[in-house]
Amino acid sequence: IAGELLPQIHSHAFRMYAETTCETNRNATDASQMTHPHTPTEMMSTSRMEAFSDGVFAIIVTLLILSIRLPQIPRDQVARQLPGQLMELWPHILSYVLSFLVVGVYWVAHHSLCKVIIRSDRGLLWINNLFLMLAAFLPFPAALLGEYGDQQIIIVLYAATLLLTGGCLSMLWFYCTYRRRLVNPQMSSKLVRLVHIKILVLPAVAVGAVCLSYFSPRLSILVFFGSVLFYLFPSPTDEHLDQHTELIEQGMASPALAPAAKKSSRREKK
Repeated sequence: IAGELLPQIHSHAFRMYAETTCETNRNATDASQMTHPHTPTEMMSTSRMEAFSDGVFAIIVTLLILSIRLPQIPRDQVARQLPGQLMELWPHILSYVLSFLVVGVYWVAHHSLCKVIIRSDRGLLWINNLFLMLAAFLPFPAALLGEYGDQQIIIVLYAATLLLTGGCLSMLWFYCTYRRRLVNPQMSSKLVRLVHIKILVLPAVAVGAVCLSYFSPRLSILVFFGSVLFYLFPSPTDEHLDQHTELIEQGMASPALAPAAKKSSRREKK
């Protein structure tokens, strides 16, 4: 099945990558030039990074389902053995649902950050590649979790993957916001700090799950589910990011600059 599906997955992902790049490259370049007046050789749009990341995420979530294999039952025994075989698959299905939600959390977080990252450079591209490499490793511990979810070492491996991936995403945010290297220069320190805190919630929960796994590996899995639910609902941090994105699209550095921008436009009209 994997041999037949993977070529189609790769073809679809890179076709989506090419289409997205063509559509978003011009808008992203205009937004970055509006807030960072660098020369063309210094400016790099984030559109190709976003499109490549979306393609990788699409492949990751597809690989997750491949760990759930069809039961191998003789034709004359299907009616009798199939219900029991399906019941035995529930740990794999549970691992798939959890891991899909985790990847969804990473994708939403990455998407939200890219909305306020107005330009890119070589360092950002490589940190993003490292983040994607760690995220793409998740299907392996997810498959192990479905097969040996009662083993403490599997919980440690799964949590370590979440810890490293979340830590890398936090490093990406730090790299972009340090001295406002790749974000709006007027971004508040409070917003930077709030985003850092929200990114690090899942890695912190992963550490707690490891400690809990010494007593009950099954209970650690429930803790993972609880941490994912935290990200499903919008928070004040998300609202602040959305407001900042709107300001970038309007070409304003901060709400305080909005009146000045309106006054200048009135003067031009006069």
